[in-house]
Amino acid sequence: MPIQTPSTVSELAGILKECQGRKVLPLGQGSKWSWAHSVEPVDLVLSTRGLRRLIDHAAADLTVTVEAGMTLAELQHILAERGQWWPVDPLYPERATLGGIIATADTGSLRWRYGGIRDLLLGIAWV
Repeated sequence: MPIQTPSTVSELAGILKECQGRKVLPLGQGSKWSWAHSVEPVDLVLSTRGLRRLIDHAAADLTVTVEAGMTLAELQHILAERGQWWPVDPLYPERATLGGIIATADTGSLRWRYGGIRDLLLGIAWV
């Protein structure tokens, strides 16, 4: 099964446009792959590992804009430089991508104090 790893959002959009009508499996690092009961055969695996840039960090506003392939560990390191953190505690934080955490709603036990994923997002852009 072929795997594509775009490094820009426009490259991702182009790949998806070419794949209209085909079965595409979006995947980050695959840290929660075992959560899937079974997956139908697909034509392409589309990994977001190459989309891991920091777009903006408005520390005074307590907001950050990042790409889906960034790992939680990378984000926490960026936020820690300004005394901040994102209150989620998913499995495999070193490997778990932000897109995967959002897709699986894997906030961990911190959900009880800080809320779920939908409570921690101001906006999201889809390709």
